[in-house]
Amino acid sequence: MRKINHMLAIGLLAFVLATFSAQQQARSHEAVMLTGQEILAQIIGNTATSVGEEHGWSEYYQPDGAFRGLSVHDDGQEHPMKGKWTVSGSEMCFNYVGSGDSGCWTISVEGNEITYHKEGKDDVMATLLKDNPKNF
Repeated sequence: MRKINHMLAIGLLAFVLATFSAQQQARSHEAVMLTGQEILAQIIGNTATSVGEEHGWSEYYQPDGAFRGLSVHDDGQEHPMKGKWTVSGSEMCFNYVGSGDSGCWTISVEGNEITYHKEGKDDVMATLLKDNPKNF
């Protein structure tokens, strides 16, 4: 009887550990809203790239507060982009040189996928690439 109880206890422990591990893995793939410090640590020094219905773009966020990138419109024309970024509270703010466009977004991350949120709503989705692989 004691051997059966021991085997049941080991089986129950294995089940609990497997369930806990599965829950932790599921949580690790949930989107997490970044704080200002986390934006600096995870986004800056890396490249965000997105392909949308109307156009695609990539931006490399330089550690010095500048960014450079490229926008490709549905006509296939490539347009260089550049500007300045700042972090204000838990938002990343952009000021695009030439177009005058500017704004601030909160950012969530899930694996290497990031989402820029405007006024609490998903606005733009992108993939985060390590460093500057597009040599901007």
